[in-house]
Amino acid sequence: MTTNKKKLATFKLVNADILNFLVENENKFFSAAQIGTNITGGRSMSTLWLNRFKRDIDEKKPYTKLGFTYKKVKCEATHLPMAVYGFVPREK
Repeated sequence: MTTNKKKLATFKLVNADILNFLVENENKFFSAAQIGTNITGGRSMSTLWLNRFKRDIDEKKPYTKLGFTYKKVKCEATHLPMAVYGFVPREK
């Protein structure tokens, strides 16, 4: 039973690889697919983590105030809105 709880808990957390990737590439924005190919865990897990990440940004969690952000842009292929994520350091 504890392994199921641990698996469920990982869906509620944001992967540190995502945060590291965004910080290393500051002032650039990436789609979920681009982030998924550059981190461990793959594209499907990164989508779950990014949904949580987006919710954390909207809820203004303390770690997101460092400069993590997302914005909606039109996908060139489908012309539908999609989220892109980035790190833009805040000035103190």
